[in-house]
Formats: sequence, C-alpha cells, structure tokens
Amino acid sequence: MFNFIKSFLFSIALVAIGILVMLIIEKLDLLLGLKNFRSNFIVLIGVIFLIIGVVIRTWATLIFYQNRLKVVTLNPQHTFVKSGPYKFSRNPLYIGIISIALGSALSFGSPTGVIAAILVFIGWDIYVGLVEERKLEQKFGDSYAQYKQEVPRWL
Repeated sequence: MFNFIKSFLFSIALVAIGILVMLIIEKLDLLLGLKNFRSNFIVLIGVIFLIIGVVIRTWATLIFYQNRLKVVTLNPQHTFVKSGPYKFSRNPLYIGIISIALGSALSFGSPTGVIAAILVFIGWDIYVGLVEERKLEQKFGDSYAQYKQEVPRWL
C-alpha cells in the first residue's frame, strides 16, 4: 500500500508542477501575443489527458517500486520490467509525463504549452532511441532486443 501511495503522490506532484509551469507559460503566451484556445470541451480533453497521465504514471511507478527499481536514474538497473504497463509500452513513465504536460497545456488552452509538450516528446524520443535503449541493449543483450521487437517504444 505504501508503494501505491508513494507512486500516486509522485504523479500528483507532476500534475502540480505541470500547472505551475503552465502559469508561467500562460504569461509567455501573453508576451508573444498568442490567444488561448480554452473552451469547456478543450478543458475536458485536458483533464482526460491529466487523468490518463496520472493513471499510467502511477501504475508504471508502482511496478518499478515493486521490482526494487529507482524511478529516476540515468543508467540501466539490475533488471528491466516487462509486466504491467511495460507489456504495452517500453516507456510508460514518459507517456505519463507527456500526457500530464499535454493535459495541463490543453486545460489552460495554451498554444505555447502544447508546442512545448510536443517538443519535450520529440526530445525524449530522440534521447530514448539514441541513449537509453542503447544502454539497455548493451546491458541486457538479446533479452532486451527481443523485448524491443515485441513491445513498441510508445504505444
């Protein structure tokens, strides 16, 4: 139960950070003369993305804790996870964060926020492909190569 609470609170903290960042980005939109596109429908879509992000991120973090893995690290750990959300995506932690970022941007109706979320996703895609997956292939060899063939990087 403690791992679930810790996982959920970690995800909620990311939502709070996303909202704080959007308060700043909202000011940037004003400086750039960009009009927000907020509407009830867009806010609803944003909230749906936020909820999806929290659920995916909490689930993925919980699986990490259950396998005694660190959530934030720059090097491969003692194992890689293939259960839970990792059956469907090699990077559910990142999907959760991007969903939270995009949900925050949509909830605020911020063009700059949406562009920033997309750029973060593109940056992560490049980083994962060039750095993370190479490290995992070096550490886990054929086992990770097989996993890559069976499970998509994102969805």
